[in-house]
Amino acid sequence: MTRMWAMLADDAGASASDYALLLGVIGGAVALGSLNLGRAVGIGINRARDCINKTNGAQDWGLCKPGTRGG
Repeated sequence: MTRMWAMLADDAGASASDYALLLGVIGGAVALGSLNLGRAVGIGINRARDCINKTNGAQDWGLCKPGTRGG
């Protein structure tokens, strides 16, 4: 029983606010990363659509040739 009271009284571990702050930072990084990934995927899909439709001058930029990557 004394061992349990000693563990409860120990202040050496991180507090709940530390964990909440860490969780917020990691959550923010994941959110920003997913937004950037979504934008990149959207741009790629729009470029592919333009190459298929041959609109918006995509062919003039050299984006529709096989093996090339647009900038």
